[in-house]
Amino acid sequence: MAKSEPSRLQFDDCTLDAAAFELRRSGAVCAVEPQVLELLLYLARNPDRLITKDDLIRDVWGGRVVSDSTLASRIKSARRAIGDDGSQQRRIRTVHGRGVRFVGAGPAPAAPAESKSADGRSADGRSDWPVIAVLPFANLSGDAAQGYFADGVTEDIITDLSRFREQRVVARDSAFRYRDAAGDLQAIGRELGAGYIVTGSIRRQGAKLRLTAQLIDAADGTQLWAERFDRDAEDIFVVADEVVRTVAATLAGRVRSLGSALAKRKLPANFAAYEWMLRGQAALHRLGDRNDEMEARGYFERALAADPGYARAHSGLAIVLLRDWFRLAQGGDAMLDLALDHAQKAVAIDSDDHECQETLGWILLHRKSFDLAEQHYRRALELNPNSPDELAAMGSASSFLGRPEEGIGWFEQAKRVDPYFDPTWYWHLLVAVYFNARRYADAIAAYERCTSTPTWVHAYAAASQAMAGEDAVARATTAQLLAEAPDFAAAELLRKEPFRNPEDGAHLADGLRRAGLLPR
Repeated sequence: MAKSEPSRLQFDDCTLDAAAFELRRSGAVCAVEPQVLELLLYLARNPDRLITKDDLIRDVWGGRVVSDSTLASRIKSARRAIGDDGSQQRRIRTVHGRGVRFVGAGPAPAAPAESKSADGRSADGRSDWPVIAVLPFANLSGDAAQGYFADGVTEDIITDLSRFREQRVVARDSAFRYRDAAGDLQAIGRELGAGYIVTGSIRRQGAKLRLTAQLIDAADGTQLWAERFDRDAEDIFVVADEVVRTVAATLAGRVRSLGSALAKRKLPANFAAYEWMLRGQAALHRLGDRNDEMEARGYFERALAADPGYARAHSGLAIVLLRDWFRLAQGGDAMLDLALDHAQKAVAIDSDDHECQETLGWILLHRKSFDLAEQHYRRALELNPNSPDELAAMGSASSFLGRPEEGIGWFEQAKRVDPYFDPTWYWHLLVAVYFNARRYADAIAAYERCTSTPTWVHAYAAASQAMAGEDAVARATTAQLLAEAPDFAAAELLRKEPFRNPEDGAHLADGLRRAGLLPR
């Protein structure tokens, strides 16, 4: 019988947990790229053994061709993750000309025995860390148009709860599938893998607001906490923070750390700014045509007129400007410069907002400030490590930075964090990431999952089909693209895609040429 591998490995101040797929240092979870974590697990499971390049390619990269520079980069990242470096080489030692050796790690001390079910839950139905689902708050205002407000408040609560590593929060897209679900919260908890569920409602009447919220133990349906807030509408920020604080305190007793984090948030100066920002976010979520984006732009501009120091409004406007710059078939980069200005203002106002950090990362990436862009992506992930949005964004960025296989790993981790995570844009980005990785069949499969398809996604799909030898299908996709966007300019797409490695840009050009989108 084969010897089983230990699930947890301990060395120095580090614990590698294979089951949870995480690295902890001094008890705190570290943000590590999935591929680097796979490398660390492989090395630590083979202590004091000479690991050759062929071993790594076979066992970590699954036989895929990997350059020496990629291997060196991942080993450097692995060292950095565990507090080692190339000069000390306390744990990961290079054997010149032959490979690397990991200086021994042993099994971590066993955790106290606990009765667990097959899905990792303890006997009372809870997971090791609390998993919380915040279902969409019901709009009881009697005005369907106010739905954006209830959704926005729900999203804010999800975001604030997601900031903390000690608990997991089901992502927005998964939770919002249960907008109109009735009744059986225990069943919803099982479907979402959540031990606890937050539900509530919002009723607005003029300047008055009534918010109700309750926390349910999904294992047995017990109501752990419920509250009704009757406030002025401007007090929504205080109310939302109170909900978050109480939920966190009820689950884990972490009021002190939570209060400290909430105190750092840069809330808008007035309620009107917040409301316009929510309208802008709702328009962006639609992922529609340019009219939706222009509507969002108007809302964000109104938010900034009400509060020029509102970070989220600057960030939202920056995203709209970036999308519009990218969408336009021709034109200079003045709009991209304006997007950068707003994104920088957002981070200057609130450097602890993960969305602001991610937005600045996107824009710096498209300005081809690659190293600086990656810093902001990593900061966003640090601020909200349980966010599948941030994980997927890191995946797309990694692809453009010349590491598409690593990028795919980040997308896979987003799905592991939340198996129900399935926004349309996820598949849009994956089409490009798979193409960059030369995995054309996967790119085509991702394209088939898209429910709405921007022009640039059609272009990547046509290129993937052509590179896969599906010439007739590629021509059909090209024809559809040009019918929808007669002014499409492949040369402009090539100019705007932020490839760090010129060969990746040449690869896309080759695919577009074979698909008939560029002259041969």
